[in-house]
Amino acid sequence: MKRLLVLLLLGAAAWALVRYVPDEVKQRALASLGLDTFFRETLPVYLRKKLTIPESPENKRKKLLNELAATITDVERELEAAVPPQTNGTPPPLPKQTELRERAERARESLLKSEELVKQLNEVNAGQGVFTRAAERLLGKILPAPPAPAAGEGIGGEAIGGGACRCAVP
Repeated sequence: MKRLLVLLLLGAAAWALVRYVPDEVKQRALASLGLDTFFRETLPVYLRKKLTIPESPENKRKKLLNELAATITDVERELEAAVPPQTNGTPPPLPKQTELRERAERARESLLKSEELVKQLNEVNAGQGVFTRAAERLLGKILPAPPAPAAGEGIGGEAIGGGACRCAVP
């Protein structure tokens, strides 16, 4: 029981330090321990790599739905060209039989493509579990994306600030 109380107190103290200590102090403390780059860059990248999905299912679904809408539009276009709608109550003349067959074949190909897209959509929806969605949301809130390196980062001394070099030139 005493150990549990000690663990709870240590946890509360750690939470308070993380929550209420200014960022500058945290960064200096981590830098003095040599862990600043680990917590700022290495750990977030590693966790995102291990726990996230390579391609967002939402984006994949949007893309597949747009492709499906395009194929359905193609089918509608082919059917309207093969059998034009009535105007003023009189049926328009039908195209030749060879043209009808070509348009029917193109409509059939579009329908097969749309069936394939529906299968892919079902696979995308089935592939994302509750744990994966929860982990991705949690990572997005806890670990923001690592910052991109600045233009002069990695160059030491006065070069970052753009100052003149004080090197002795022979």
